[in-house]
Amino acid sequence: MGEHIMSQDTKTFQAELLTGIGGSGAGKVLGLDWGCPREYWYRLTRTEPDFPEEQRAEFQRGHLMEPIILQLYQEATGRQLRQVLSLRHKVYKFLMVHRDAVCDEVLDKDGPGDIEFKCVNRFTLRKFKKHGLHESYIVQMQHSLMVSGNKWGSYGILCLDPWEFHHFDVDRDEALIQTLYNKELAFWTMVENGPAPEKLEPADKRCAGCVFRRSCQGDSLAQSLAPAEKGDQPLVENDDSIFPLLRERVELTSIKSEAEEALDEINSKVKEVIGNRYGVKCPGFRAIKPTWTEQSWDTRALNAIYEVAQKIQLEVYDPEEVERLCGQLAAIVVAVVKAKKPPQSRSMLRVYATGD
Repeated sequence: MGEHIMSQDTKTFQAELLTGIGGSGAGKVLGLDWGCPREYWYRLTRTEPDFPEEQRAEFQRGHLMEPIILQLYQEATGRQLRQVLSLRHKVYKFLMVHRDAVCDEVLDKDGPGDIEFKCVNRFTLRKFKKHGLHESYIVQMQHSLMVSGNKWGSYGILCLDPWEFHHFDVDRDEALIQTLYNKELAFWTMVENGPAPEKLEPADKRCAGCVFRRSCQGDSLAQSLAPAEKGDQPLVENDDSIFPLLRERVELTSIKSEAEEALDEINSKVKEVIGNRYGVKCPGFRAIKPTWTEQSWDTRALNAIYEVAQKIQLEVYDPEEVERLCGQLAAIVVAVVKAKKPPQSRSMLRVYATGD
């Protein structure tokens, strides 16, 4: 396997990435996380995007932080790293990898290892701690080991806010590598000869921000997500000036969702610590968890009962008809009782900053 220089010029670097399947592309081939095989196919076949595309800030941040993460990794592990050139598979040249660094000598390791750096926000780090790495990051490392032939790899992960660094090693996974090998060979055949991979469902969240969504989904995307137009009167008019605002709104919505998920998790932990107590205090804070019992009605069941009651009519007095009516009324009373849900205990968390 031979290393060659990959230009640091951004445009040349991006063009180089389109000549094969790289580590970050492995997850796209498998459709993991935010990756889409069809979107990746459009890129590798050099299809012109439908919408303007800008360099994402997190990619720029990650590139600029690489030297710092490398330093933190060396200080934390005592290992010496060297930055390397890009690498292509010795047989299948379209399989390539751009590793962040390589560690040549570790006493308890079999040969050199591939090092991958990640720079993440606090919400992503929280998810890593709770659920493990993104699957796309896992296959990225195994793709790297597939191309390099090395037996182990290591991650260095930096969270900027709060400033927190983690590192851990992984071994080569032959079963996963064989799966990647087969999937990537089949995918590259589609890149060279077609056809394109299958489309995602238009309602898939990955489609909303894809720069190829017009070419891929056409009108079906708008029909699945946006209100229909009424007659000949369009609901919306063209106004390109709103584009940056709507793009920022999508990003903020994603941040809001991540923050709400993290807040729900913290609230659950605080409630668990409080337990059966009304509240607790600590230096600077007071947290209370008032509880109450409430009882509610099954509104669907009540509506159904009301519909039945509306149909009951007694126009002529008749003993048999009265008996039938009484039976229906009794059934309604029983249904009303059943429609009342069991009492449920609920609690609310309130946290105050204090001068204690």
